[in-house]
Amino acid sequence: MTYTLGMTTPRIVVKFGTQDTIGAENTTACVMWVEEPSVTISIE
Repeated sequence: MTYTLGMTTPRIVVKFGTQDTIGAENTTACVMWVEEPSVTISIE
């Protein structure tokens, strides 16, 4: 990837996906777990 100096600076977009980061089960004991979020970084 190359970047050419111009009049506008690039826009860096960082997105975090947190939909599946926390889970729970109610079996014989209440169980909760935490996962790492997904991260997407793009340059526009």
